[in-house]
Parts: sequence; C-alpha cells; structure tokens
Amino acid sequence: MPPFTWNQYLILSKTWYAQVSSNPAHELSEAIYRNIISRAYYGALNHARSYATGLEKDPLKLDLSHDTSTHEKIIIYLNSHKRVQAALCLRRLKKLRVKCDYHDTVSENKGWLALCQESIQDSEYIFNALTIHP
Repeated sequence: MPPFTWNQYLILSKTWYAQVSSNPAHELSEAIYRNIISRAYYGALNHARSYATGLEKDPLKLDLSHDTSTHEKIIIYLNSHKRVQAALCLRRLKKLRVKCDYHDTVSENKGWLALCQESIQDSEYIFNALTIHP
C-alpha cells in the first residue's frame, strides 16, 4: 500500500466545511466543526513532520519519536529553520485542536464557521509553504 498523503485530511476538512456551512443547523454541526479543525491540524502537523524529517540529514538530531512532545518539537524545528509563519499557523491550529478535542465548550470570540475557515487556511498555508521533495 502506498504511503498516506496527509493533504487528504485537508480535503476532508474542506468537504465537511462545504456541507456544514450550507446546513449549519444540522444536529451534528458542532461535532463536524470540531472534526474539521482536528483534521486540518493533523494533516498540517504530519505534513510538517514529513517536511522536517525529509530535510534533516541526521534523523537522530530531530528525534520525532511518537510522544506528546512531538507536536511541540515540530513547531520548534520550523521556528529554528526560519519557517516562522508556518510554525505560527501550526501553533494556532494546535491550540484550537486541543480545545476541540478535550473541552466541553470552545469559547472563542468567533463563530464555528469562522474558526473552521481559519483552520483550513492555516493548514493550506503549511501545505503550500513546506514543499516536500521526493
């Protein structure tokens, strides 16, 4: 089986966004909104991880073992390699994803549609800014 392409999560987020924005009163709207943000984040995170591991000559230096600090290590790596805007987008996505995945209420000044749209835009930025060369 070929490797998974992480942009499929972004495509899924966009598809769900199009569906829920046309019917915001859907009984599962909030669950869909939360999943849009979560998938946009995980697509971007794993793309950034692939980008970082592809660039690093010494994989031990990067040390992206799958633990809870892996997410932060990727953000730090991007910052230290002059990918500051991508790191900011990923940090923003992570913060909102944690709220969506673990909190009963997500108190933001914006509505769900705006939060989803911003998450998709941040994820798109990461995919576009971090080019992976085979």
